[in-house]
Amino acid sequence: MKDVKYAGFWVRILSGIVDGILLLPLEFTRLKFYPNSSRALLFEYFIVGVYYVFFWRSFGATVGMMLFKLKLIPKDMKDLTVTRAIVRYVGLQISAFTIIGGLWMLWDKHKQMWHDKFARTYVIKK
Repeated sequence: MKDVKYAGFWVRILSGIVDGILLLPLEFTRLKFYPNSSRALLFEYFIVGVYYVFFWRSFGATVGMMLFKLKLIPKDMKDLTVTRAIVRYVGLQISAFTIIGGLWMLWDKHKQMWHDKFARTYVIKK
């Protein structure tokens, strides 16, 4: 895409940290009341997924992304569908788990991480 400034590595990491901090009460609650429950962990992943899908779909950015003036845009420049947002969330889990998926943007010309590639999205600076 022309005339677009792709978001860099550190600003994306910082925006992710902000989102992580906002979601910490959920993690603390699970650990306090259900520390060894795989059901509770799956429920937590579901709720976190709802957070990401809702914000990406509704605003094109999570709270952390908004704070740093980042925007999520689909490759085809259409509205982000719920399905594409879910694919991106699942891809985010894969990127985080493998680590290389998140680092991929360091040598990608559009600064895409794996979850961006899976969902055909870009993160840009507004």
